[in-house]
Amino acid sequence: MTLQISRRRKQYLETAQTLLRAARTMADSAIAYQLKALADDHLRRAEKASHVDADFLTAERESEIWCKMSNHMWHATLVVLAVMALGRAHAHDYQHPELNGWYESLRSGKGPCCDGSDAKRVDDADWKTKDGHYRVRVDGEWVDVPNDAVVDGPNRAGRTMVWPYNLNGHPKARCFMPGSMG
Repeated sequence: MTLQISRRRKQYLETAQTLLRAARTMADSAIAYQLKALADDHLRRAEKASHVDADFLTAERESEIWCKMSNHMWHATLVVLAVMALGRAHAHDYQHPELNGWYESLRSGKGPCCDGSDAKRVDDADWKTKDGHYRVRVDGEWVDVPNDAVVDGPNRAGRTMVWPYNLNGHPKARCFMPGSMG
């Protein structure tokens, strides 16, 4: 039984590692946070599994635990796959699928803007220029856009967009593409 308990612990640890790897690839911080929470839960389960008294487990109870653990692993796998699929599904403007390749090609001096899955549309009232630089309101906070975050080239979508990320609890602009005010 000790061997089987250590296997159970190992499977929980492997699932936790998979969830953490998936969280690191997520551009959406809310989804990444949820994946990290699931990973923490699996780490706690692994720790608990390592402390279970092997003599206490009967063959029937052990079988039940294995069944439940398999269900948890399948649920975790399904969550990761669903999150990844949803991230791609929201990537572009559904009304203009011909722009998908353009969205995927967008880059600023800070690197690729991603595939549009984490882009936010910006209303005209939420962006402006100040002293020759762009400013954009993200989640209610005005953010100075660094020059190297501005995407060069024509804006084929027409609307202003920002690809934000959070640093020390404040939004920053990874990429910014001005639209046509008016």
